[in-house]
Amino acid sequence: MLSGSAARVVSELISVGAPLSWEALAQPLWPELDDRDALRRRWDICLVRLRARLRDAGIRPDLVRSSRLGLVELVLQAGDRVEDQS
Repeated sequence: MLSGSAARVVSELISVGAPLSWEALAQPLWPELDDRDALRRRWDICLVRLRARLRDAGIRPDLVRSSRLGLVELVLQAGDRVEDQS
């Protein structure tokens, strides 16, 4: 269902088990970008695409949520399950 950058974001959030800064998630995805603004633009596009893929798969798009503190978290609710198909 998820692949590429979207899958890497979700996988990292699952493995850490805690909210992370958007920069901590974005920097490993695009190590060639040293401009923070360019990195943020790429991150924002990735997050929009991730949420669209979740929505298209019938999964609530707020599964991955940004806080107002610049942190990104995986929000699992009762009955949610994580399935690693790598």
